Amino acid sequence: MPSPVFVSNPSSNFSPIAILIGSQLAIVGTYRLLQNQLFFENAQNFRFVLFCLYISIGIQILLALPTWAITLLGLPTTYANTINYFHGTVLNLPTIIPLIFHCIYISQFDDIFLGGMRFASDVSGEDYWGPLHATPKAEYEIPWSNGVRKVLKLIVKDDRAVSIAQTNHLTRLFRSYAMLTARIIALNICCHSPWFAHTLVSLQVARSFNSIIGTNAASLMFAAGWIAPPYYMIVIYSFFHSTLLLIGSLLTMPYFQRLRLTNQQAGQWVDSRIGLAFGFGLVFQLLSQRLAYLSLLLLMLEQLALAFFVFKTTDPLPESLSDTWVLRQIYWSKEYDLDDMWDIIDAEVFRTFSGSYSFSDPVPGSTSTTSFNTPLTSSTNLQELTINTVD
Repeated sequence: MPSPVFVSNPSSNFSPIAILIGSQLAIVGTYRLLQNQLFFENAQNFRFVLFCLYISIGIQILLALPTWAITLLGLPTTYANTINYFHGTVLNLPTIIPLIFHCIYISQFDDIFLGGMRFASDVSGEDYWGPLHATPKAEYEIPWSNGVRKVLKLIVKDDRAVSIAQTNHLTRLFRSYAMLTARIIALNICCHSPWFAHTLVSLQVARSFNSIIGTNAASLMFAAGWIAPPYYMIVIYSFFHSTLLLIGSLLTMPYFQRLRLTNQQAGQWVDSRIGLAFGFGLVFQLLSQRLAYLSLLLLMLEQLALAFFVFKTTDPLPESLSDTWVLRQIYWSKEYDLDDMWDIIDAEVFRTFSGSYSFSDPVPGSTSTTSFNTPLTSSTNLQELTINTVD
């Protein structure tokens, strides 16, 4: 007899090992791609780093103003906690505001991603960058994009700097964000139900995770919701889905639009790597909470590390995109185990190569361009140096 439709097995793409490997890809990817000499030789990157730092500080000052006002007025701390919960969990402002700036200044973030892809291609010898760089982004209008385009023109103040792909991405981002926020607000409304708060919140949260973690684990989550306060379940729900929203948004402009993926196909691309994507985003989400004043700077590092994530979880691009290749990437079926974790460390952390800044001894037989040699001064007598060497 077949199982009921509401009974499901755990997703093979979401497991503790996949989450650990995704976190590892975030750390190792940042470490490896920051060894790219070309990244530091580009003066525009340094100016953009300072710009991101200024914007990050400004964002956090604006978000902290209500809390500071409550402190100055001597009001109870419960008001401050409520405001922090509202803008951090319900509205996800620390996530959505940097993403808006990411879309406005997409050309800089796009260059960072493509630079990381080019570096990975040069090191591996497999072409991930060439066909991607040569493919233009999809330029077709979607509903509501005209209004978003007019607002972007007012912000950027340059009609040529606002592309159709840019407005399409921001329109989809607002739509996804609005749907997520509406669900979180609905869960908070359920929290105020006098008799069914625990049941309603736990049921909805467990139901949303049912297809990912399986019915057995979702049942345990539902039972835990009866013990823990309902707000804890909402925090888990908000954190998980905002992390995936962040990953999908960062990949949309530089990658998905070049592959001509629809919104549903891009969602399936992330779902087939959901454990890896959540583990990857988990690292940067936790860092952004601890280092809130560096949020946009961390977003820039995450965009760079995503090039390594794509490099490790996709096949090399063919000269011309085919439906077979695209479908194979969308429905990624590789399963990961502990051996893959050690393979990533051995292959990426301890391996040196020409063209990178190395922080360890080079591998015997390899050419290192990063060792520091003391140059000869202009007063050195080359004839005496030759005689001493022969003796």
